[in-house]
Amino acid sequence: MAKAATKKATKKRATKKSAPKKRTVKKAAKKRATKKSTPKKKTVKKAAKKRAAPKKTVKSEAAALRKKAKKTSAQAKKKLAKAKKEAEKETAALKRKAKKKRTELKRRLNKAKKSASKAIADLEKKGEKAVKELKAKTSKKKPARRKPAAKK
Repeated sequence: MAKAATKKATKKRATKKSAPKKRTVKKAAKKRATKKSTPKKKTVKKAAKKRAAPKKTVKSEAAALRKKAKKTSAQAKKKLAKAKKEAEKETAALKRKAKKKRTELKRRLNKAKKSASKAIADLEKKGEKAVKELKAKTSKKKPARRKPAAKK
């Protein structure tokens, strides 16, 4: 029975909460009347004061401009320094590349020179050999002289 009683009570509470409150016409009119009559001028003034920027003097404006100029010049200097650094890095990289290329070309040139001189030496040797062979073929041995017979 205790359970049944609590269920009924919760149902009643649920219906009470969900049902919208009905206002009487008199109460609504009264509320509207009080809303209009309450002055809120003081709070508006305070808010306006807070919102309004303070009047700037010439000195304060000049100081602000100087500050801004300082900031922008500092930023520009930083950017310039960064760009210089990047350029230096790039030039260093290009120099390295050029040096590498130069050494590579030198190496190839020396290699070509070596092979050319070797080829020349080989050709000279072959030529000398051919000359010797030709000489050997063409030069005939002279027949041996006969000794003159002794006169009797």
